[in-house]
Amino acid sequence: VADQDAVVEGQEPQPTAIPEFCTVAAGEMCAFFEAPSSWGTTIKCWAWNDTANYTGGTWPGTDCTRIGTAANGKDVWKWSYSGTLTTRPTGIIFNDGQNQTADLPFQNGGYYTEEGLQGTVSAE
Repeated sequence: VADQDAVVEGQEPQPTAIPEFCTVAAGEMCAFFEAPSSWGTTIKCWAWNDTANYTGGTWPGTDCTRIGTAANGKDVWKWSYSGTLTTRPTGIIFNDGQNQTADLPFQNGGYYTEEGLQGTVSAE
């Protein structure tokens, strides 16, 4: 019976653990992306809303910064907005110039994987 329980538990989707090194400063507009191992070594971000682009306005967007490695061995990248816009993006895409996520809803401090938003990191 214990073995059957282990099999059932093994089939359940496991929540993505957000690494402790993912931090958001007070007032910071940012997002995190856990890149698939098959993606390239430079991750870019494209963030927008109906009236503005937050990542330079030229595809594929602006470079993200690699900030660490998740427990599963995948690189974690951070995009942080440093411009003058005070509104927030409504959409975000992460890409490596070849591969990309779907158009995802932007959540400030959001922790994303290729499958989408997995959780949110609160500001310190």
